[in-house]
Amino acid sequence: MTELRADARRNLELVLDAAEQVFGASGPDASIDEIARLAGVGHATVFRRFPTKDDLMFAVIERHVEELCRLAR
Repeated sequence: MTELRADARRNLELVLDAAEQVFGASGPDASIDEIARLAGVGHATVFRRFPTKDDLMFAVIERHVEELCRLAR
């Protein structure tokens, strides 16, 4: 996998942060449009990286698991 450009990495982090907040408040019925708005990116930016809402939810969960593993080490 290639390294992301700085702007792409920043957008990815913004989307994941927003998704965590919106999924936390609304659960799996959260709107991708709401996540994109909160992240300050376009709807297409979210779907370019995460083709389905399930992919985005998985990425948020995976991020938490990685953090827990890092803390455990």
